[in-house]
Amino acid sequence: LYSRYEYYLLKVNCPGLSLYTTTDVVGELHLAGGNLALNGKTLRLRGTVTYAPSYGLVGSPSSRLEVVGKLASPISPGMSTYLISSQGVSGINCRNLTLRFVGGPTGQSLKTLWLYREDAVQLQSPLDLHDTLHLETGILRTSATNLLTVRNPAPTAVLHHTTGWFTVYYGFVSGPLRRYIGIAGGYDFPVGYPNLTTYYVGWDPLQPQALHRRLRLEIQNQTGLDWIQVEFVPPVADVCNGQLNITEADGTPHLQLHPEGYWRVQPNTSTYTIVYDVKAYTWGFAAPPLADNRYAVVKRPDGSTVCSDWTREAGTWPPAGTLGRVIKTDGAGRDTSYAHRLGWTTLSEFAIGITDVPLAQPPALQIQVFAEAPPSRYRIEAYPALQGGRYGLWREKPGKLPELIQVREGPTFWVEETGPAYVWVVWQGPHGIEQHTPRVALPTASHLSPQKTLFLGEERYEIWGLDGRLYKQGIGPTVEELPAGVWLIQTESGQGYRVFIAPY
Repeated sequence: LYSRYEYYLLKVNCPGLSLYTTTDVVGELHLAGGNLALNGKTLRLRGTVTYAPSYGLVGSPSSRLEVVGKLASPISPGMSTYLISSQGVSGINCRNLTLRFVGGPTGQSLKTLWLYREDAVQLQSPLDLHDTLHLETGILRTSATNLLTVRNPAPTAVLHHTTGWFTVYYGFVSGPLRRYIGIAGGYDFPVGYPNLTTYYVGWDPLQPQALHRRLRLEIQNQTGLDWIQVEFVPPVADVCNGQLNITEADGTPHLQLHPEGYWRVQPNTSTYTIVYDVKAYTWGFAAPPLADNRYAVVKRPDGSTVCSDWTREAGTWPPAGTLGRVIKTDGAGRDTSYAHRLGWTTLSEFAIGITDVPLAQPPALQIQVFAEAPPSRYRIEAYPALQGGRYGLWREKPGKLPELIQVREGPTFWVEETGPAYVWVVWQGPHGIEQHTPRVALPTASHLSPQKTLFLGEERYEIWGLDGRLYKQGIGPTVEELPAGVWLIQTESGQGYRVFIAPY
């Protein structure tokens, strides 16, 4: 392929087709009667790929593959916005893309793989990357037989997003990831739950479920190792409750394992020397919640099933109250916590040991509803104010499912509601502790308001006249002084229109 570089549908029926320029396939790439060789060029897949038996993509150590969304993105801005939907691809399945490479070790290789797509992309063959893996957004599903190997030993050869609440895009490997390493450096393994088939695991920002479980090895020096393979295995089959015999240097015991899962860490050889620190990121470890200064990384030989094999070895625990022993969030409320161990000298299975002490629960959360002017506007307060975390306001209308309508850092909400409804507040703390207020009914409010002053909450609004013309729109909170007349008010949190009468 030489001249044309953007295809809506590309069907390959010849025995072998090669790229000679950067090529976009926005709809479907159909390998019906032959392979497609990247030939050292860049292929961007925006839609889906279908394969006839035995056919696939033929890569090379100098080729680049970008698996991107169906719209223009920062790494491939050349396409017109909404190009796919304007050409009618409603019949194209753009989810659960599969990548199959053929042609032996050379054909099953790339220079760079860039994933920028809200999807779970499945690898159906082994794949070697000779330069960089960019996990900007999306999940790349691998397995023991369809293994992803990054052969570039530079610590920066793997780039990823694995920090934050649900609203932050994330990218990680669902399954094992193998990385070649140098004699020293910090190596990230952005792995997570295996066998994931969807990017959208959880929608509630108060209960993020991205299921990535990043591990970072900070190697001071090593000899004898070519590569390290890491995967996350959930859950821990035996948490060894009361059977662990691990006590830190400061006397803190770890009496059981956190049930979330463990990291399996496998080197290419058993003959090596190494000194390293490990950071096991704990975002998502929620039940039981982790408590400050009562959790740590522990280890045992790969394949062992004996509780007594779990140990802290000779590794050092960070000082109490420092990152690595306590739960922390950044300025945007994103959990950046990890369990930290310094100075280990062997690779093995890693898990999180926890101190089996009841956690102090925050006081019970209560709720108050205050009717404000105009009628149908309410101020909702949860109390007492709790430290950290976020508050979510839930609403349930007759015959409807409960829905999350607002998320805030503080315990105060403003809503407009004209019909009967129940509301309650859920607080999700940084330690995974959750509190619910009782459900309360909103007082019945009139649809009419005998004043000219209109109070609007923290949401989008539109003010319409009875003649069908839009008078004003904006984002609250604000106060509007309306001319005399009858007005229709529509807000994001409301259903339909609310009538507002400004008297003459």
